[in-house]
Amino acid sequence: MKNRNGKHFLLLIVIFIAAMSATQYIIHRTNAEKKNMVAVVLPRTEAKGRSGVMDGIRDYAMNHDIVLDVWYRESLSSEELKELVSAEVKNRAIGILLVSPEAYMTPDAEEVYDYGNVLAITDTMEEQFLYTATFEGNGEWVYTLPVSAAVVQRLTEEQDAYIYLKNTYEQGYRSMEMVQQYDRTGSLSDICMEYQKVDGATIANGEIDALLVE
Repeated sequence: MKNRNGKHFLLLIVIFIAAMSATQYIIHRTNAEKKNMVAVVLPRTEAKGRSGVMDGIRDYAMNHDIVLDVWYRESLSSEELKELVSAEVKNRAIGILLVSPEAYMTPDAEEVYDYGNVLAITDTMEEQFLYTATFEGNGEWVYTLPVSAAVVQRLTEEQDAYIYLKNTYEQGYRSMEMVQQYDRTGSLSDICMEYQKVDGATIANGEIDALLVE
């Protein structure tokens, strides 16, 4: 009888430990999924210049185990943006990226979207958001990624030929990095990138080979 009771007691302990382990695993997995999510808002229309940005965003997300909650919008009003931010806060997203908001929002010189967890990757709406990722620089022959093979060939064959490159891949990658920094520090900062001058020598050294592919 004592032996039977002892086995029964041990079985209950094993079941209890297994149940506790399963519960902790579920809680940990749920929290991890919520903690490592970033909302990304994209225009419904495709654009060549956005492919580099999205490649950078996706690569950073993959390298840092971040889940992307992607929204495609044709239009987004102030109220809808407010609702989206509120929903993502409830989902415990660590931040929100607006990619090319000028494609689905109408700029208003008197309106500022006062959200500390939103970073806008934009060419024209720097004044409408607290935090933006933009390019700063002037020059002829400005290209976005990817660059065509014909342009690359011209740069390698013509001694004085050059272009200015908007490294949108790095822009997307650094934007994701900034959002993750917000999760750690509670604050965002602007990202302002210079155009990168690319000539035959730049291509010859091989440093940007992976970016110059159409």
